[in-house]
Amino acid sequence: RKLQALHWHSCSYLRRVRELCAHLRPLEASTPAAAPLQARSMLARTTVIHAVSEYGEAWTTQDADRIAALFTEDAVYIERAFDRNGTFVGREQIREYWLRQICGKQTSIRFRHVERDLAIDATRPVAVVKWLAEFDNFRE
Repeated sequence: RKLQALHWHSCSYLRRVRELCAHLRPLEASTPAAAPLQARSMLARTTVIHAVSEYGEAWTTQDADRIAALFTEDAVYIERAFDRNGTFVGREQIREYWLRQICGKQTSIRFRHVERDLAIDATRPVAVVKWLAEFDNFRE
């Protein structure tokens, strides 16, 4: 299954979130009636928070390989929604984009996940996350 995250850049990614967070226990259903819903969702809040944290760490440390590792082989990363040149398909294109446009061109990066705005779909492995990022940009 593909997990999708909507953020400022509208990118879908993170099928590997479950692999990255395999050591985390799923949330326990609070009642027997809630168990089927929990089983369908299969996406714990802690899993999403961990994935966003990993994304932020990879960004602030300018680690293109670490960023790429978060994405599936068939991921679609949309940096600019209405610009065909702002869409990158596949892990390698995403890595190359980060190397070309982010690494070494952004400094003083501050990243903060706004956890209170996290929304998780109860029936599908989909989450909507929000983060705030500030940085100095030296793109050509």
